[in-house]
Amino acid sequence: MIHTLRRWMALGLLTGLPAIVLGMNTNGDTLIIVCFGNSTTAVRKGLSKPYPERLAERFRERDIPAKIFNAGKGGNHTGRTSDNAFHKGPHAMERFGTDVLDRRPGYMVLCFGINDAWQDDGRHGRSRIPAREYRRNLRVFQEKVAIQGGRTIFLGPNPLGERYPAYRNHRLGRYMRISRRVARSTHSDWLDTRQLFRRRAGEGGIDRLLMDGMHPNDAGHEIIANAILDKIQLK
Repeated sequence: MIHTLRRWMALGLLTGLPAIVLGMNTNGDTLIIVCFGNSTTAVRKGLSKPYPERLAERFRERDIPAKIFNAGKGGNHTGRTSDNAFHKGPHAMERFGTDVLDRRPGYMVLCFGINDAWQDDGRHGRSRIPAREYRRNLRVFQEKVAIQGGRTIFLGPNPLGERYPAYRNHRLGRYMRISRRVARSTHSDWLDTRQLFRRRAGEGGIDRLLMDGMHPNDAGHEIIANAILDKIQLK
């Protein structure tokens, strides 16, 4: 295992891929990464490759043994079906054991927020998952992965496009900031997807990186995959 890790580190220096964390969970010599999220992580019609598949491709190109699991599920929030059943379950808390913990990841990429923040009754309505419950759920996911020896990369929810009223991005921004605070308080990595998209959007604006005003297109997923790779480095 030590020889394999040294080889990975050397490959990282030679190819520009950051070196892999020593001491993380592996399956033999294979790095395990679970991308746990909602429809912005999941396979989607019209999308060539979501970011988990792009990550797997990068590791294959560099001959680094890794298994990347796409545990994205459309409509999911961080809670349980009993918390909000607008979309049928199982939701994140109900599938966390089988989709994440049973795989014992060295890294979990955690991306939730759009469905948690969503207000079904409009501008003055409640979010599907209250902010404090969203915060608690994120901490539960991170803590349980940490107990197994894995690290969490918090991936902030991506912004919504112009077809959605401003109040939706405003509420989503609150949940994005909660994700950032939980990441910092647990000494985890955090990626600001909103900032990443704004920097790369160019003249076309955020919608240039979205399929339908909500879900990242291939260009958006490429940005996310590259940002995640930058976070996987020697600690």
